[in-house]
Amino acid sequence: MQIQDFSNSYWSCSVARLNYSGTAVISRVKPISVQYELGIPEHDQEGRVITLEFDDFYLVNAYVPNSGRGLKRLNYRVNDWDLCFSDFIKKLECSKPVIVAGDLNCARQSIDIHNPAKTEAAGFTIEERESFEKNFSSKGFIDTFRKQHPNAVAYTFWGENQRISNKGWRLDYFLASESIADKVHDSYILPDVSFSDHSPIGLVLKL
Repeated sequence: MQIQDFSNSYWSCSVARLNYSGTAVISRVKPISVQYELGIPEHDQEGRVITLEFDDFYLVNAYVPNSGRGLKRLNYRVNDWDLCFSDFIKKLECSKPVIVAGDLNCARQSIDIHNPAKTEAAGFTIEERESFEKNFSSKGFIDTFRKQHPNAVAYTFWGENQRISNKGWRLDYFLASESIADKVHDSYILPDVSFSDHSPIGLVLKL
């Protein structure tokens, strides 16, 4: 796969389940290095992580596991995957700042979901939100959109037929190391781009 003006493309997909999950990155700038997955076999079958190293930061494209119907993967997600992923990005941060981009499958605050009473819904359980704060926010990874727009009600995901009524969730993020967060010029959402049930998000850095 190659897109005009973006000659560097990298992708990973699930080898455990067809059409289940995957990640991809395209870039005008060739990265210094590329790493796939976390290096932990039990997590590395679903194509969920690609890490690109650039001069000033690591870009980690992540698709965090969904807790699923009936919360069947909740325990795996909050007590295993989140911890391992957090350790992975903290180790990267020892070398240079880290930017995490992707579907983190958690509406971390009440403002990030149209119906905050749904505390047992996958993506908004108490366990998932506590895990997000423990493994990312409290470890110095800044939610760039919320930092730039502290009171904005904005979503990145809508269920079937819910975009028109704007009954959405904010599940997609750019997280940034504290050491690079002050270089964020803007972090934004494009809700009117509707080729998927998620909308694109963007980050502008002034390096």
